[in-house]
Amino acid sequence: PMRREQKEHFIRQCLHRSHIDEARNYISTIRGLIQEVEQSYVLSMKFSKVKQDLIQDNGTTFARVIDMSPFTPLLQSFLPKRVPNFGLVYSDPPEHPVAELLDLHLRNPTSAEDVNGVTMAVWRRYLDEVSRHQILDT
Repeated sequence: PMRREQKEHFIRQCLHRSHIDEARNYISTIRGLIQEVEQSYVLSMKFSKVKQDLIQDNGTTFARVIDMSPFTPLLQSFLPKRVPNFGLVYSDPPEHPVAELLDLHLRNPTSAEDVNGVTMAVWRRYLDEVSRHQILDT
């Protein structure tokens, strides 16, 4: 988790770069987003540690689950799949066309331009901050 000074600096930078009117109204939203991102990050790091501890040769084609544990059924889905003949990979068709999803998001009031701008600024700043650190590949 980020220190308080870092969070305050982060919020000031987000508000400054978002270029929206009455930016101070979004401080609590930004704090909530920071908290949500931190919680997701902590959970992903915990899960990454569990994967590393319970999957032998994790990240290779020889990966296998070490023991039978409560996480075994979940971890099975993270093992590498057999490569098909000739290396051809088939994908599933999309559930919704991109234009339909974009139209839905534009009509959704929580995706208003100013809210979206602040959210993108928060994520952009957070990713800039995170990219300075070495993070395990999950």
